[in-house]
Amino acid sequence: MAKTTYYIYNFQPINKSQVYPYDDATIKIILGSEDTFIIGGFTDNSNAISAWWRSKRLDFSDQHEGIENYFKTVDRVQLEYVDRYEDTPVTIALSDDGGENWVYRTRLLGTGDGRQKVADFYFHDKNRITSKDFTVQISSSSSTTAFTLTGFYIFFEPRGPFQEI
Repeated sequence: MAKTTYYIYNFQPINKSQVYPYDDATIKIILGSEDTFIIGGFTDNSNAISAWWRSKRLDFSDQHEGIENYFKTVDRVQLEYVDRYEDTPVTIALSDDGGENWVYRTRLLGTGDGRQKVADFYFHDKNRITSKDFTVQISSSSSTTAFTLTGFYIFFEPRGPFQEI
């Protein structure tokens, strides 16, 4: 079997051009600082509120010239985060239609040691997602834990050229 070479798309929150436009009335996330987002730990009368961050539609052309005209298949998303709490539920979702439909991956992350870490969320089973562009959503629905998103990488494989039908 031939080895697959994946391209990598690197997201860092400081690059505001990658972030979905929002205002204070619609965002469900705390902006932690210039280069981090704190997700989770929200309550409404002791009920957990799902906190999320969502990208704009990404075609990866800002890092891979010409790739916007190709279909791409995502293998995995590697989340970079600060480990603030033990067993924090984190979900990464991908959409190929601007957020109407999502493919989800969820993991419990963390030991609470405060260190910078990475976690892989794989999308290479029967629910593979192939598209010209993607929207990424990262969320947590815990009232007692939170994590600090510091960036992520999307590992993807270019496919055939996009053609309008």
